[in-house]
Amino acid sequence: MIKGDRYSGTYTNGSGKQKITCGPGGYYVAAKGTWLIRGLNDESELDISVLDDSDPIKFEWTEIPDIQVYRFVVIDKECLEERLNLEECMMRAGESDWPDIEYGDGDIPAKPLIRGKEYLFTIHAIGDQGVVATSSIEFTH
Repeated sequence: MIKGDRYSGTYTNGSGKQKITCGPGGYYVAAKGTWLIRGLNDESELDISVLDDSDPIKFEWTEIPDIQVYRFVVIDKECLEERLNLEECMMRAGESDWPDIEYGDGDIPAKPLIRGKEYLFTIHAIGDQGVVATSSIEFTH
């Protein structure tokens, strides 16, 4: 579903419940579930920059004190609008302890980005009380 500045839908993970280990911690991805990505107008404290002229692409955002981890996802925007299938449209997902990442870093392999295509980068800052801030940015590779 696309509603204003939000995307949502359901997913099925064909491999069943998966444990994702990132750094000293980790999390589980359920076999089936729902997802929500807030749009670009969420008035978040996370000011995102996309450095597309670097190789690999680098994402940076505002650091927030006392954050346990930043969770992020890169999604093929056209795929998401046409199919609403997060599993199929997700290019990269992961966690970072720092307010930046390079595309392809981490334990989970990234799908290659295609020049000229539009993507959506969404970040959630997680603290003791759960999600502290969230933000998204569209970019063209």
